[in-house]
Amino acid sequence: MISPSAKATDVYPLLPFNNKSHIRLFIIRHGETSYNKKKIIQGHLNISLNDQGISQSSQLNKFLVNDEGNFLARENIDAIYCSDLKRCAETLQYAVEGTDRLDDVVFSDQLRERFMGEVQGLKRDEALKKALSEGKKSINEYGESVPQLQQRFKNYLMNTIIAENKDKKNIIIFSHGAAIRYLLLKLFDNDLEYMFSKLPIEQRVEDSLNHSNVHFSNTCVNIVDFDIEKDTFELKLLNGIYHINDNSIKLDETSNGTIV
Repeated sequence: MISPSAKATDVYPLLPFNNKSHIRLFIIRHGETSYNKKKIIQGHLNISLNDQGISQSSQLNKFLVNDEGNFLARENIDAIYCSDLKRCAETLQYAVEGTDRLDDVVFSDQLRERFMGEVQGLKRDEALKKALSEGKKSINEYGESVPQLQQRFKNYLMNTIIAENKDKKNIIIFSHGAAIRYLLLKLFDNDLEYMFSKLPIEQRVEDSLNHSNVHFSNTCVNIVDFDIEKDTFELKLLNGIYHINDNSIKLDETSNGTIV
């Protein structure tokens, strides 16, 4: 665990501006919604944060913006991108409160959660029953396929976010649990052992290596470096929740996990 006096840059370190060969991406999941809490599939449904999600986003803000410094200042963060769905936009608004960064944000539907078609708005057990009754193996056969989601997100990452910021250093992206999960699996060739190794040490448990066992908690911070010269990615941190100072996030079977 980190020291109570730890600063944002101690656990979410900024890439030094004299590093000319890399871009650092801080990929953040939105705060909790009532649908997360009830394990309802959201997909592209436009759901707002619940009170817990607002609290989580405000805790992120207090950790990033305080008397000891402004992590979000323009001299630190070069660009901010965000999914256009409410739960991300609201997380962003609370997270940047007290700064002048809201006007800098680029909103995009390319950063949205995976579209889940007919099962959006259903609880996961209801969606599974529907899938089986319709002769499908799982709910993954509805809506946008995983490869389609991965291609959408990666294309926007490479062709817009990175292409527009090759002379910049630190970029924040607000997106969604499943979208982040499958983007990282794509970037790191499904290397689960590598991904698990980047979890905070207190989150590393003895378990089978399965991508569904990697939690992407609400408002978690994931750090990825892009090597401009080699055109490669390196994962620096997975599911960082150092900014959360209450018990709103549980890393066990009761966790809201990454219900889309």
